[in-house]
Amino acid sequence: MTRFPANCPNETTAVAFMKTISLFILLTVCSFSGRAQGIDTTEAAVTFTLYEVIDLALNRSPAALFADTRRENRYWQWRTYKSNYMPQLSLQGTLPDFTRSNQAITQP
Repeated sequence: MTRFPANCPNETTAVAFMKTISLFILLTVCSFSGRAQGIDTTEAAVTFTLYEVIDLALNRSPAALFADTRRENRYWQWRTYKSNYMPQLSLQGTLPDFTRSNQAITQP
């Protein structure tokens, strides 16, 4: 169970607090990533709006990727479950001998 700070009175505030913390961590990591790779951050600076950063944090975070993967897995589990209750057709048989031979045809 997730524990929230004592100053969060309800779950909505707690979710907002977690988003704020995630955004802060994302911005901190992005600001240091260029320096860690030896890139001059003044020349390779990319400008994002606040909405773009929030969108990146919500859609590319490990938790979001895990949720998407889990949703897709559950979808295919459900499809497999449903297919077990559909009518099924099974065919059995023996194929006759088949030989391929070429015969020359002479044209008159």
